[in-house]
Amino acid sequence: MPKATSVHSPWNKGKAVGQKAPFTPEQVYIIRQLLHAEGHLRDLALFNTAIDTLLRASDLLTLKVEDVTAPRTQPPCPGVLADCQP
Repeated sequence: MPKATSVHSPWNKGKAVGQKAPFTPEQVYIIRQLLHAEGHLRDLALFNTAIDTLLRASDLLTLKVEDVTAPRTQPPCPGVLADCQP
């Protein structure tokens, strides 16, 4: 039985492998400015959270709003605070 030969080459042949160098503070500043200027607020919030918490992308994308906001004991009352019932 003849051996099967593969004609294609690996997708990462000739590419750098391993961990990439971290962003410099200047690169972080530029990325933040570009995201803000172009109005990509969701991406800016995700980028800021990733930089501040050092979370991986897979962990960051599974976060919910409840995970990153302070818990509320009761919803805000409309009108004057004296009218609120505890």
